[in-house]
Amino acid sequence: MLINSVGYYIPETRIPNDYFTGVNGLTSDWIAQRTGMLSRSRASERETMDYMCSRKKCPACFTLRYQGSRPDRICFLYSL
Repeated sequence: MLINSVGYYIPETRIPNDYFTGVNGLTSDWIAQRTGMLSRSRASERETMDYMCSRKKCPACFTLRYQGSRPDRICFLYSL
C-alpha cells in the first residue's frame, strides 16, 4: 500500500478565539499561548461529509491522468 497524496477541505465558517471569552471566560491570548490556535473551522449544515469530500484539495486528483495511474485504485478516506 502506498499513500501517494493527501487531500484536505477547510470549512468556510471560522470561529475566532474571542468567541470563547463569552462562553467560558478564556481570552484569545490565553488560548493562543496554550494551544497555538488563533481560530478554528466549523462546517455549516450544507457542508456535509459528501460535500466536503467532493470539494477537497487533492493533488492526486489533478495529476492522475498525467501519471498514467488507474482511477480504480484510488481510495477516498476521511476522518471526523
